[in-house]
Amino acid sequence: MAVMEDLPSSLSTLSIDEADESAWEAVVIGAGPAGAMAARELARRGMQVLLVERKAFPRVKVCGACLNQRAVSWLELAGLGELLPRLGAIPTTRFTAICGGRSVDIELPGGAAVSRESLDGALVQAAIDSGAQFLSGVSATLMDDRVDPAERKVELAAPGRRQQKIQARLVLAADGLGRPSLLQSREFVTRISPAAKIGVRASIEGGSDRFAPGAIYMAVGRSGYAGVVRVEDGSLNLAAAIAPDALKCAGSAEAAVATILTEAGLPEVELPVAGAWRGTLPLSRQTTRPVGRRVFVLGDAAGYVEPFTGEGIAWALGSGMAVASIAERGLRHWSGEVEQEWLTTYRRLVRDRQLWCRGFAALLRRPALARLAVQIASAWPALCRPVVCSLNRPVRPLEIACS
Repeated sequence: MAVMEDLPSSLSTLSIDEADESAWEAVVIGAGPAGAMAARELARRGMQVLLVERKAFPRVKVCGACLNQRAVSWLELAGLGELLPRLGAIPTTRFTAICGGRSVDIELPGGAAVSRESLDGALVQAAIDSGAQFLSGVSATLMDDRVDPAERKVELAAPGRRQQKIQARLVLAADGLGRPSLLQSREFVTRISPAAKIGVRASIEGGSDRFAPGAIYMAVGRSGYAGVVRVEDGSLNLAAAIAPDALKCAGSAEAAVATILTEAGLPEVELPVAGAWRGTLPLSRQTTRPVGRRVFVLGDAAGYVEPFTGEGIAWALGSGMAVASIAERGLRHWSGEVEQEWLTTYRRLVRDRQLWCRGFAALLRRPALARLAVQIASAWPALCRPVVCSLNRPVRPLEIACS
């Protein structure tokens, strides 16, 4: 099937009926950074790849809109170094944390701010350009059957269309926190942290001049924290993580975020009305074993820890790149060794690197300690450098070669 030259706004390259007519070596479910990168890398290896996204593109995502230096280096390693400048992404050079009226400024190396609508669309287009087929506005569900050990069945469903069942030799689930593609399968179990916060996000046109391009601002309150950054179209992206009880008590995302900003000492943000906000499921969670028979789980579907200044997209891009070579070996011959290789690689590239963010999340749940940490960091900024360097360490080709 040839890729369409003039793609519609949805970016889809085929219909649900056409997807049923093809034999797929890999079906990738979820077109965020992890899924789109995985689809691109698999297609570059010559596989017949179908990338499926349940929402029509372009779609809004709850995200801080930041990539740290490690995320940028993943794009460069993938040969997509020109993507961020082409999108007009704003280089980020400074992080300002504000808590209890105190603040600390920390220099950041080599990150960028860009809306997820632009980033995800560009990554999907890169996958299409590499030979992957894309189907948007369609839900995909892994069927829990063991009839054929050499394939897995995936059910496709779209509003007003009859369901289709397609077969794939490999399935990659990268469909976000709720991972709806795996809900009918008994192979995968998710553990949600009792302290998990709810994510909310809104876009603010213009906004106060205080928020300079290239700076990330984080306000910390008793019930959570909120980050503000200016993105490529000049708007402010505001994303927050809020304790569920506080969100319920406040009555709206707008009120809950306003409380956090006021407590922190950052009341200048003109918040949008209630209808402009989007929310998430509880954030902190892990899929206990992110691999199954001919199935790889990656991105937020594999697990999520509240990030600091753009680590989340780095984890997603890294897992999307690293899974490709393992999937290629699994396509030739599936075995327990393939499954163990993904578990080891995922732990090394993602879970081990989430330790700092786990620590920050625990700190932010204790406002008194958070205020003390900001006070200490303000007095001795050099104490932050090892942490910043660890979170932003550029990826090296050897890290993929070891996968």
